[in-house]
Amino acid sequence: RGICYTLRRTREGTTLSASKNMKFREFGDADKPAVVFLHGGGLSWWSLRDVIQYFKKDYHIITPIIEGHG
Repeated sequence: RGICYTLRRTREGTTLSASKNMKFREFGDADKPAVVFLHGGGLSWWSLRDVIQYFKKDYHIITPIIEGHG
């Protein structure tokens, strides 16, 4: 038995809905292959900015905004 997730894109970002809503930052072209970058505790998506800049020209980058962790 799996969990059903729904992605909803808005002007502010993308929301993934399951049992809770989660906010994401997206970079690059959404028509390209997607890559999800996860950051560790105490950090934020901002800590991945150099890696995101490198990969966003070839991939659609998705990184969650984890509340309480940066």
